[in-house]
Parts: sequence; C-alpha cells; structure tokens
Amino acid sequence: MKNKKTIFSIETGKKIFVTDYDQIESLTPEIFLVTKKNKKGLLGKNGKPVLPAEYDALVLHNKNQLSLLKEKKFGLYDLASGKLIKPIYERNVSLLDSTRLIAFKDGYYGLIDWEAKPLTLFEFSEIQPWKKNVIWVKKDFEWSLFDFTKSSYLLKHIKAFHLISDKPDEKLAMVQQENYFGILSNSRGMIIPTSFSLITNLGSEDDPLYFTAKEVEEAGIVVVIYYNKEGKLLRKQVYEDEEYAHIICPED
Repeated sequence: MKNKKTIFSIETGKKIFVTDYDQIESLTPEIFLVTKKNKKGLLGKNGKPVLPAEYDALVLHNKNQLSLLKEKKFGLYDLASGKLIKPIYERNVSLLDSTRLIAFKDGYYGLIDWEAKPLTLFEFSEIQPWKKNVIWVKKDFEWSLFDFTKSSYLLKHIKAFHLISDKPDEKLAMVQQENYFGILSNSRGMIIPTSFSLITNLGSEDDPLYFTAKEVEEAGIVVVIYYNKEGKLLRKQVYEDEEYAHIICPED
C-alpha cells in the first residue's frame, strides 16, 4: 500500500495503527505529530485525529503545550487536558497560570481563559506575572500592578522594575518611581518605600542587608539607612556630600 505506515508499540511490539501521513513522530505515548502536504496535525494512538492536519506549524511550547500557527495566527493546545485555544491571535499565546493565558491581538496584550473569554481589555504593551490575581502591566510606557479580578490598580507610575529574587514562596523586585527606588515583595507588599536614589544589597539573596541612600541636594547631605530583609530600619546616618563620595568611591 503506497505511503502507508504501520505504527508499533515500543513496549509490546504490537501494531497500533496504520496511517498514510507523510511523516509521523511520537510526542507522548498517547499522541503523535503528523505531517501531510506540509500541514501539521495530531493523531491519537487509536489512529484518529486529535487535531486535523491543517496547521502551518505545531511547536512544543513547554512540556504540555503546543503552540499552533495557522494562516499567520497563533493558538495553543494543551496535551494533557485537550484544551484548545484556536489560532486567532497575532503572537504566541502563553500561560499565566493553569487557568489563565496571555494573548495578543489588535496590537496589545490581554488575559483570556481557556474558552478564549477575555479577562481584561487588550490594552497593554506587556504583561508579567506577579502573584495570584495580580499582574504587572505596561501601558503608556509605565508599569502598574493590576488586580485583574477586581479591575483595580494596586500600584501605579512605575518607571521600571526588575526581579532580585524569584523563589516559590516569594518574589522580590526593585521598583523605580520617578528617580527613586524601593523594594517590593509579592507576599509582603512594599518592604522599602520608593524614596531612595540608591539601593544595594550588602548581604546575600537569602539574608539581604539593604544599603539605601537619599540625596538632599538643598542641604548638601546624603541620608544613608540600612534595612534588614523585613524592612526594619537598622541604622541611619547622615553624611556630607564629600564624605558620602568617599564611602561610595574610596580612594586607592
């Protein structure tokens, strides 16, 4: 039989099914990636289609998700649950968590569920996870913390932020409002307020000791405060500008 391929079980050696696809490869013990006339699809171990061979590309996104591409639109398929987001979006669809996804259409990002129901407006230039029901969103060149279940902003006018610790029990980020910096926790809130021109960790990631400095230009002084990991003030000192310069950049 021309182009017929017989698929056998590696474990038992038994014939599973016969197919006439051009190419076939195993994705999981239950699902096969198939190609016919340069179109991709999925086949179950019973030989029946899981996804028809109509996609331009099927790319394993992580362990359980396949990114779908069809006619320059993107979707997502979950191999474990069989849930499907049809390819109607302009960029790859990615998981925020197990029930919510980040999608892109009409030039902006928004959140959807597995039914493709919008959970937010599509109005953000970027979305980053933070904690349950709260995400970082970027709009008009500013970041905000947004509770999408309540459609409310928890923190606004953030010029930039970057993670300084990303552990399962807690994330820490240094955030910048205007020209001032602070330390924010996803479980404990603002540890150090955004009122310092400099923050650096003199300790370790597990046991930080924060050195903070705030310049008071009118008085020609710099206020230095040391905080522990809980945000408790340990020590406060005031330096003249020249003294502070020697601390930061000691002479050889």
